[in-house]
Amino acid sequence: GVDAYTRLEGNPAQDMTGNIYFNDTGNHQIVILDESGDYIGSMGEKWQPGNDISHFDCPQGVAISPVNQDIYVVDTCNQRIQVFDDNRLYKATLGVTDVTGTDNLHFDYPSGVVIDALGNIYVADTGNYRVQKCSLNNPGYNCTTFVGEPGVFDSAFDHLYPKAIAID
Repeated sequence: GVDAYTRLEGNPAQDMTGNIYFNDTGNHQIVILDESGDYIGSMGEKWQPGNDISHFDCPQGVAISPVNQDIYVVDTCNQRIQVFDDNRLYKATLGVTDVTGTDNLHFDYPSGVVIDALGNIYVADTGNYRVQKCSLNNPGYNCTTFVGEPGVFDSAFDHLYPKAIAID
């Protein structure tokens, strides 16, 4: 729950019922509060980092899909995005758990995620200096570089170090 050790970080996400999802990065969980700020639950195991489907390791981003209310958690230190349905049941993984890489199947310390009205998933792939545009397929997923260039970070317009992402 929410206590003196809870450190809510990053941008929160809100589902259609008004529940608010916060990253509790240092405690390896997502904290869920109702619209009044009362604790109603969490995702992940508090104080227990891990890489299976019920654990996170330093989650830094959370988003709710406007299409189907799926919950997307940026599981940064596990190099992946975990997808859960609106009942918080595991659905899919984007990225390869615990493996960094520069191809379109891997992330390198992702830090943000957002989903547009069409269901496209945008990931701030921080360590790869790019934003990936992804889609879920049954089975699997596809990602392509939307902006940025893996391995290149300088002052050019399209060379970036994305830490968060938002859409309007």
